[in-house]
Amino acid sequence: MSRNNKRKKQSEETLPDFDLFMNVEEIESHDKVAVTKVSFNRGTKIAFWFIRIYIAVMVVLVIVGFSRV
Repeated sequence: MSRNNKRKKQSEETLPDFDLFMNVEEIESHDKVAVTKVSFNRGTKIAFWFIRIYIAVMVVLVIVGFSRV
């Protein structure tokens, strides 16, 4: 049976739990990866705020421009 047929058959049934998924995909083992939160420096935070303000101003200008047409 092809992989697509297996997946179609699974989608028709209830959603499989993680162990069943591991068996169907024939995954022997998996390693957990630790995820750490990224911390931005002050300059990056300021740059993102300027981008947000720029986008807001551009949206306002587009709305004003279309309202005058």
